[in-house]
Amino acid sequence: MKHHPNEDIIRTGIREIVEADGTELVDLEWKGRGPQQLLRILIHTHGGISLEDCRRISRQVEAFLDEKNLLEDDPYTLEVASPGLDRPLITGRDFERRIGETVRLHLKEVFEGRKRWKGTLEGVESDTLKLCPDKSEPISIPLDLVKKGKILI
Repeated sequence: MKHHPNEDIIRTGIREIVEADGTELVDLEWKGRGPQQLLRILIHTHGGISLEDCRRISRQVEAFLDEKNLLEDDPYTLEVASPGLDRPLITGRDFERRIGETVRLHLKEVFEGRKRWKGTLEGVESDTLKLCPDKSEPISIPLDLVKKGKILI
């Protein structure tokens, strides 16, 4: 269910702004409705995200939303941040950055008898994660079955 009638246009515009800045859009969360709505943008770059990076992206996104009146004068809160160490792993690129680390996966449906898996991420090939569960042989889990993953620290 969409949070706003202009959601697709907003998501596309934000992705273009973030990528034009040389930054990766990790996630765009939309919470609440009306005057309580929150638009949270999580960004990443290899060298890390600075406060100035967040300010710059925030100013550009705010100008985009306001100039085009995409939120139709509805009040909103905009947050731009780095996802941090405990960021969710969602895309193939997220997982590629974490090869060799221990992860916990939550699947959308049961795969080989389980919906939750924990183990060392050994690789990402095409649309498949290669995971070595503790004391088991490696398994290949289709990426489209993964609801989210987390690094275990």
